[in-house]
Amino acid sequence: MNLTALLLCAAISSASANEAPSLSQDRLDVVCKYASVVIEASKEHNISPYTLAALIFYESSWYTKVKSHAGACGLTQVIPKYSKYSCKQLFVPQVSIKEGAAKLRGWIDFTVRKHKYEDEAKALACYNAGYVCLDNSRARQYSRKVSELADVYEMYAFYVWCQENPDEEGCGC
Repeated sequence: MNLTALLLCAAISSASANEAPSLSQDRLDVVCKYASVVIEASKEHNISPYTLAALIFYESSWYTKVKSHAGACGLTQVIPKYSKYSCKQLFVPQVSIKEGAAKLRGWIDFTVRKHKYEDEAKALACYNAGYVCLDNSRARQYSRKVSELADVYEMYAFYVWCQENPDEEGCGC
């Protein structure tokens, strides 16, 4: 596991133990096992790994083989009819994470076309509700929850980093 993935794993574990929505140890094991895939997919699609990890939390609570009543599958709850992957393929964590990141990037690009700037909040709402996202209060609430959890994960990552590197700029009192 690379340092960035280790930091993501530690941040989510710390956040879960303290103020963020909690995850059981078996779910934290899944987080840490696939943290490097989250980092890789985030870099490939130019999205925050903290946002992607928070999206996964709210979509599946890090359960790899979950299927929703709407037919969405896997960690990122992608609907197969809108993907090149089947539900069975989306149950493979690496596939689901990469496809979910690609779908989120697609929604970010949609907001650029619609509003002329990247709007992650609207992109998250659209990820949740599709094209009706801008008029859907539940989707906007989902977006706020994902964004808030992503901020918590990022804050804990900084905290964990500073514990290990107290002399780094920004880590002192």
